[in-house]
Amino acid sequence: MTIRETMRRVQGYIRAGRAYLHTEKGRHDVCDYGRALLWLFVSIALALALFSMMAQVLLGGQSE
Repeated sequence: MTIRETMRRVQGYIRAGRAYLHTEKGRHDVCDYGRALLWLFVSIALALALFSMMAQVLLGGQSE
């Protein structure tokens, strides 16, 4: 496969993705995935904060 064929294929994927995002279902899916990603990051941040607090309590505030 040549570079030109690869670029055409990539452009086709981008064009199909844009067309999908302009549909009602596409917009809905993007909102759902964005919301899920936000909750994922919030959950990870809360878990890290909880782990950090527990480590401080268990280690008695010792830090190296």
